[in-house]
Amino acid sequence: MAESRWSDIAVAVTAALDAALTCDVFDGPATSGDKLTSYVCVGANAPDSLEPNAGAFTQQYRGLGPAATKDETGDIRCHISSWSGDNDLPALRVTVMGIFDDINAALRADQTLGLTGIRAPEIEVRSGAIMQGYTTTGARVDLPFVLSYTTQV
Repeated sequence: MAESRWSDIAVAVTAALDAALTCDVFDGPATSGDKLTSYVCVGANAPDSLEPNAGAFTQQYRGLGPAATKDETGDIRCHISSWSGDNDLPALRVTVMGIFDDINAALRADQTLGLTGIRAPEIEVRSGAIMQGYTTTGARVDLPFVLSYTTQV
């Protein structure tokens, strides 16, 4: 077993959201050269962030010796982005909040996302923020959010 579950959990979150959402879902920053109207990135800060921080984790031993396990808590940074060629911010907020609701529903349906182990991870949304504005090509709304998990390795 890996010394951290961060990557396993990020992959499971990406797969679960890809199955649950109708928009594009990326593992990491968006990679499409196309103009994406709405998408989700798992393990990536908001699109214009100067800090490429995908997440973090901490661990604490639960005993001594070579068979000792560790409690792990971690964060996976994600974001939702929606863009339009017009200036209708309220409609974009509705779109972004709808995607956010669907993400929460997917995580609540199975907080472990099918992962097993010494202690299956529990994954939930911890915080989020709304960023909105106008660009030269239309309105845009972003919702960076943080997924938190606890598990044992």
